[in-house]
Amino acid sequence: MTALATGAAKGACVMNYPHIRYATVTDIPAVQQIARQFSRELGFVRRASLERAVANRELYVADFDTQIVGFVNWHARSDGWHTVYELGVHRDYQGQSIGRNLLY
Repeated sequence: MTALATGAAKGACVMNYPHIRYATVTDIPAVQQIARQFSRELGFVRRASLERAVANRELYVADFDTQIVGFVNWHARSDGWHTVYELGVHRDYQGQSIGRNLLY
């Protein structure tokens, strides 16, 4: 995982990593806020589809210091393949491999 570096003692570097976890219903407003940053690319991300993804454990979020900074909504198909419906990383946190980590 790519780290987000913070200040530390002389010669040392403390690394903070976003935590990838299953989303909960309380994460949905933050997910929708990130999705709205990419409305042209993603279209309208419906709350009902996100609630269904939470229930099926098919919505992951990346949180960093208690803030949701990214998400992936996906589906495990019956033929063994997986379909990614939406993937988004907050604009302030892009370029730090968060999206890549959400996919693995």
